Amino acid sequence: MVASSVRSALLASLLFVVFPCWVDGHPNHDAVAEVDWNPESKSLEVAMRVTPHELERALSDNEGRAVDLDEEKSLPVLKAYIEANVRLLNAEGKPVKLSWVGAEIKVRSAWVYFEFPIGKPTPIGCKISNTIFFERHEDQKNTVALKLKSGEPRTFLRFSKKEPRVEIKDTRPGGDAE
Repeated sequence: MVASSVRSALLASLLFVVFPCWVDGHPNHDAVAEVDWNPESKSLEVAMRVTPHELERALSDNEGRAVDLDEEKSLPVLKAYIEANVRLLNAEGKPVKLSWVGAEIKVRSAWVYFEFPIGKPTPIGCKISNTIFFERHEDQKNTVALKLKSGEPRTFLRFSKKEPRVEIKDTRPGGDAE
């Protein structure tokens, strides 16, 4: 009986060390998105990486029922959550409708793909908000790695509960985003 308890405790400790993200109290709460400006389609193309178990919990909390990302019927719930938490206002302050592309859900990461067709020659002056998981964690921090022009470095935009919306600015010397 004692040996069984010791084995259980050792297994639980090993799981905590190997898979710390399974524990509610893991220290990092973040979502990262790569956003690229596509001048041909005049769209901001987004690839967002989130933790699958955090995403399932957020969706389940919002729905008031268990949501399993492996089930096809969870896709509308996922889309609605992304649309509610990642928004874009054009330079005139009008909302830009998110266009869904798809998602890849794996054990350790979930990638969600979508775009914002702006229809303007540049995204400069647009305001993006990213409140993914803000309802779940006080210390949630989200990052957008923005690339305005191919071959140039990314600009990092940071989002927090205090600053959930950030304006897209061209920080390049003499820059325009074309």
